[in-house]
Amino acid sequence: VAELANDRAVREYFFNLMQLSVYEIVWFSHRMGQIPADYYRSWEKRVREIAREESFRRMLGSPSMKIMHDDFQRYIERLVRDVALRA
Repeated sequence: VAELANDRAVREYFFNLMQLSVYEIVWFSHRMGQIPADYYRSWEKRVREIAREESFRRMLGSPSMKIMHDDFQRYIERLVRDVALRA
């Protein structure tokens, strides 16, 4: 987070990272049939809203940002791209 300009940017970075991390668990659990579709859709809707925020896109573009699951990485890249196209 050394490249972040101020305390607010650091808070936004970690808030977005925390939400994305929890969403990865929700996404994977949904893929494995462990949570209901309506619960997953509510998370997906919210993540699409968050993906419109500049702070979220900055976090994803940070060199220190790493998503560990390859399929989730591709999914998030598509989601952010789709959201940007609709903006």
